Amino acid sequence: MSVFSVTGRVTMNPTWSEDLDLTAIVDKTTVSLPTALTNGTGNDQADAYWRDTITIAASATTNLDLRALSRQLMGGTATDTFAKVKMLAVHNKATAGTISVGVSVSDRWTALAGDSVTVGPQGVLYVAYPGAGYSTGASDKVLAITNNGASACDIDIYIVGVHA
Repeated sequence: MSVFSVTGRVTMNPTWSEDLDLTAIVDKTTVSLPTALTNGTGNDQADAYWRDTITIAASATTNLDLRALSRQLMGGTATDTFAKVKMLAVHNKATAGTISVGVSVSDRWTALAGDSVTVGPQGVLYVAYPGAGYSTGASDKVLAITNNGASACDIDIYIVGVHA
């Protein structure tokens, strides 16, 4: 069983004075959104996993063909072909500069969003659709990521889904 977990904590200490004369408010919360998938190709199942760290030059775009993702395996290479994406995480590791995920290119993967999504410095785009998943197709398969910054940036990308 695969489990992706996202945990966050927010603490705010605003200071203001009104009728109640409050000087500080502290609100702490923890959100855990675990998503569990079993092995298979149906709803709430996955049988493929791919990850990589990619360096994108300043103002450049990297195209990831979700139907032909190469990876190193025991001294050789293998290709992962995703029919569906159940979980996607893109981490912008840059301390300055944004990235755009899903920019318009030939054979653009449109299942994620109708337009690109901006991810700020050290931000993470995380989406999960464990049920049916986001489909890919022969002409609907390229996830393009553009570095909007003035210097090269690294991204970590994780994809969990179903083989084609």
